[in-house]
Amino acid sequence: MSNRKIAPVSDNNDKFLTYTELTRKYNIAMENDFYFEAMFIVYAMMEDRLRSYLYYLGCLKSKSSHKFDNSDVQSVIETLARKHLPKKERDNLDISGISGKRNVITATLKWALAGYEGCDGDYLAAVKAVYEDKLDIAECLDMLKKSAEWCEYRNELIHAMMNKNIESLYSELSDKAVEGMKIARYFDDSMVKKLKKKNEIRKAIGLD
Repeated sequence: MSNRKIAPVSDNNDKFLTYTELTRKYNIAMENDFYFEAMFIVYAMMEDRLRSYLYYLGCLKSKSSHKFDNSDVQSVIETLARKHLPKKERDNLDISGISGKRNVITATLKWALAGYEGCDGDYLAAVKAVYEDKLDIAECLDMLKKSAEWCEYRNELIHAMMNKNIESLYSELSDKAVEGMKIARYFDDSMVKKLKKKNEIRKAIGLD
């Protein structure tokens, strides 16, 4: 990875302070119609929560990992993706980007929705146990779809902004900033925290 221009968080307390400050900045931005800043913060939170989900799913060996570095889990995920994702999505399991993160998670959720076929080995058994007990699979999939649609809007918003009709440019900004935060909070409250509690998946494969 290239040399960082901005220092990463050093520990959980540092991460908490960053989240608290950026949430405060989001609220200030919304109160003062600074919707571009709000969208920027929401996107970062959304991607961070998906990365955290992947950590508790066992895709990352440590919280400092920057790529899919658990080859055993990666092999399993690739198999699930081949069975449950369309080609475009299964060809992008690169978790350095938000779409790849979504695709990895979606593959596991669609496997769950299909009835946990081929649930072999300690890893998939642990995922199945947690998913059955803690997640609303259909709702999670719906929120991931909404995230993808939100990101499409965000990408269109950013690219060639100077060539956009100004009225159209501003027409949905406020609503989209609110919607994005709702999605990010859902990822945190209804997905990440559910996997984090008791940390069952990581423990099942000897990561914690």
